Amino acid sequence: MQTLKKCVNIALDNYKIVNQLFNQSIKNYNNSIEAILETFNSYEEKRCKCLEDSLRILCKIIVEKSENMQSPKIEMNEFLVIKEFKKSDFLLEEMQVSIYSGTHPLFQDSEKGLQTSFFEKGGVSNGTQPAVEKMYRKELDFIIEKVWENKILTENECMKLNKRINDHIGRKAWMWSLNRKRSQGCFQLSNESFNIIGELFLQALSNCENSNDIATAKNCLILSQTFYKDPPKTYIQSFIIDHPIWKSINFWEKALDSSIIDELKKQGIDSSQDLSQTKSLIALQLISFGIIMMDFKLPKNLIQHIINTLTKSYSIPSDETQKIMLSIQESYDSYYKT
Repeated sequence: MQTLKKCVNIALDNYKIVNQLFNQSIKNYNNSIEAILETFNSYEEKRCKCLEDSLRILCKIIVEKSENMQSPKIEMNEFLVIKEFKKSDFLLEEMQVSIYSGTHPLFQDSEKGLQTSFFEKGGVSNGTQPAVEKMYRKELDFIIEKVWENKILTENECMKLNKRINDHIGRKAWMWSLNRKRSQGCFQLSNESFNIIGELFLQALSNCENSNDIATAKNCLILSQTFYKDPPKTYIQSFIIDHPIWKSINFWEKALDSSIIDELKKQGIDSSQDLSQTKSLIALQLISFGIIMMDFKLPKNLIQHIINTLTKSYSIPSDETQKIMLSIQESYDSYYKT
């Protein structure tokens, strides 16, 4: 939330700078118009004077040549008389921006972060992020449903889908829609839908890698082994298996650690407490992820390194670590080589 406030302040500062440049452009324009009008009015004045003088001379000659004629009254036609232009006809007013000097509820107590928002005060969900995420879910749920039904997406829907996946909250909403499909038992995709979902997974993973979004990347990992096309039965995993994020030790360590913490919380256990009674639970998580790492073609020595790092952080003895690695290999062999 603190980052959001910082982004808003930067945007406001940029807007002020652009506004100043715009007003400076108006001043330059007004100065140029003033010079042009002065020159134009000066030449028009001289032109009218010359025309009047010429008409007087012509009138005099006509009178002299016609003895019995009265001095004719010659008037200039209306189109010959040019109205003098004024600066006020052309000048532009500067743009004035009123700056709100109070404190918006969204930024109250900014030292502690954004505690409340106008959405929360207005009774819309529990703050801005859940409200926005709820809106994104509705949008993406409709689009994902069309993909599953093999319907053609409009250009606007494609742009919206790409835009949401580039945004952290949008990716969370996208994951929610995919998890909803999983809970409905909708695992199989057509060839066209498979390619669309696969490309979206790649795009999401690239954004996760750039923004260190471990949670979404971990969800992509799990869901890639859920959705498939058939025949032959091919999982989304095959579409994303070469993505560089799987080669990141940092990703696997954080993903594994977060899964262990989540599982401990489900059991009502604080990770800071004595874990002697929960080592079997941690071992199960390590074995599960170890098999996934093998399935994603990580080298055995890299898997060993990641498992060692996690077992040390949870004070698991080296002999038990070796048993975990042995269980990973045996489970992998029995599942994938039978």
